[in-house]
Amino acid sequence: NYKKQQQQQQQEQQQQQQWVATNESFRLMHQDAFKVFFETKLGDLTLTDKRWIMNVHIMAWTTSVTNHVYWRSCYSNILCSVIGGLEHAFSKWKAASAPDSTENIVRTEQFVITGTQGTGKSILGAFLGLVLSQAYGWLVKYQYGSESNVATFGDKTSEKNVLIWDGSSGGEVPQNPGQSFLVMVTSYKSAKWSYIAQQGSWSRVQGNLIFINPTPEKEIEAIAQAQASSDGWKTQYEYAGGIPRICLLDRETAKDVIDKACEQFATLQKLPSSVDQLLQEDKTVNSRGQKVYPGLVAHFIPTLPFRADHQLAIASSYVGEKIRQEVKKARETEVHETMQKLLQIKKARSLVGWIWEPFFSKKTLDKASVSFIGCALPAKNNRVSTLLESTSDYVPLVYEDLEDFRKKFNEKGQKHTVIGKAKKDNAEAIDGIIVKRNPLKVIGVQLCVSESKHDVTEKGVEEIQQLHEAICGTAEEQKSPAAELWFVQPEECLAAHFDFVSMQALKFKHPKQLPHESNNNRKRKRTAVLSSNQTSLWSDTAQKVTQYLAIPVFGGSTQPTANPSAEAIKKKLREAVTWAKEDQIEKNDTASESQPEPRLRSVATTITVAKSLVQDHNALFWTLMDDLAADGIVESTNSVEGDAVEELEVEDSEVVDTTGDEST
Repeated sequence: NYKKQQQQQQQEQQQQQQWVATNESFRLMHQDAFKVFFETKLGDLTLTDKRWIMNVHIMAWTTSVTNHVYWRSCYSNILCSVIGGLEHAFSKWKAASAPDSTENIVRTEQFVITGTQGTGKSILGAFLGLVLSQAYGWLVKYQYGSESNVATFGDKTSEKNVLIWDGSSGGEVPQNPGQSFLVMVTSYKSAKWSYIAQQGSWSRVQGNLIFINPTPEKEIEAIAQAQASSDGWKTQYEYAGGIPRICLLDRETAKDVIDKACEQFATLQKLPSSVDQLLQEDKTVNSRGQKVYPGLVAHFIPTLPFRADHQLAIASSYVGEKIRQEVKKARETEVHETMQKLLQIKKARSLVGWIWEPFFSKKTLDKASVSFIGCALPAKNNRVSTLLESTSDYVPLVYEDLEDFRKKFNEKGQKHTVIGKAKKDNAEAIDGIIVKRNPLKVIGVQLCVSESKHDVTEKGVEEIQQLHEAICGTAEEQKSPAAELWFVQPEECLAAHFDFVSMQALKFKHPKQLPHESNNNRKRKRTAVLSSNQTSLWSDTAQKVTQYLAIPVFGGSTQPTANPSAEAIKKKLREAVTWAKEDQIEKNDTASESQPEPRLRSVATTITVAKSLVQDHNALFWTLMDDLAADGIVESTNSVEGDAVEELEVEDSEVVDTTGDEST
């Protein structure tokens, strides 16, 4: 035993020495890579018409192993807005007189560049440091992970100091950056980064969290074409979605990694806790030498022009199909419990659609008895009624397109109620069609789980109206009433207190901003956005159909606790409609009353930075204005001279939240 203990101690000492030597070699390698990269002259770099920056010294401390870097379109907005924000923050710091004021400015006006892992945050962070030091005279302290991997570049006499900390390799956030502003480049952990948003509201247009976009397919293709082993990238993209490091693996490894991630994080039982892990802390396991983590099954999708907020979305169609298969074999109570848990997480509500749609299809194809409880939109009163009486005597149809529906309807459904579902989940126009008897009418079905952004297109509404006229126009029972559009939601949405008042088809006229008077009749010097509950704001297409919110009540389950009664649904819906009506004015009033300080990252500062970079370093930044236009930051990109580039007509102080709900 003594000899074994000695051998074990010797092995541990050797491992420790080896670790120290390895760590030191990595530190020296990082130092050399830092020095070479950050001393690169911006004038020596060029951006090709395929968006590659050439002659870049290899950033050996990141996953990059090439001397050329792909400039993602989202980089432009983030680079310019962060530089503009730092310049604005420094101006405030310079103008402050008291030491406490300067310390407070440095502490609160910080940035976090975050989002889905493997989407190029580290590369952007390094280029941010390079541009700040060479184009704007900042002294940049760059730290990769622990304090041992630090290098300082730029003008050592400059008052403008910034610490860029990249946490990709771990390490702790620098606690005392002194008089340096702080930019963090790291995975999302809301518990750790929430204090960064002290400047204004946590999850709306204020705040300095910046979510990087998952890489779109066209950018994956461009990156893959420059790699020697780019065969099959499209299949890998179908597996992984917008994560280049997975899409550039071989097909078998990429599939294995995503399969392992789905097994670990995307089962119905594990999905809610996986979302919590994604939003709070990292959790990783290994598969074939690759990290497997919750971010492989759900991606952060930035919202708002400055990417200061986000929603979660399923990573890929392959992951979505895995979840659909889970739904098919799951118990009903398990499906309902999972939807209920996810709907309570505002950022994860869109994930529920991947559960709700296949569950609805499963129930209707099994011919479970069903009734629909609902109310007309806009919800002007508390009138809740049964839209379709409980029935199991209906014909379920699965169709490819409307022409296919007509054909199958003529063959099977002429004498029965028909509940049709598009074969493809997440159909582009309308998710399903119901042909109801007594009276005869055609109903477009949009399966949804949130109060906004239902992808009902004008084309879809028009097609439903045309189908209604084709089926009902010659009916002898009676003159056919108008076609209807039902937003069909699971009953779990009622517990989530969605704003049913503002739920109508898309393609409204632009909401108007009018002087608003609060409940206490006190005039205010501000405006409030009218709700889309005002039918005068609807487009002609939206007015062609009668719209309803509908909750299906399925019967015939072997699990009695899985399905609530119709009366219970009616009671919940009445409460929800009442809540929405009474709360709408108050929420608009509260949202418009707040007067936060102007955004640190404003439209004006972003455009100013972009113009200066294009003017001084056109070979490297000629695409900035095009990228800003694509993001909706500028109107025109015909020229960067004079007035050819115009800001959008949105004043910072006029941005108001129409619902008070963070998810919108």
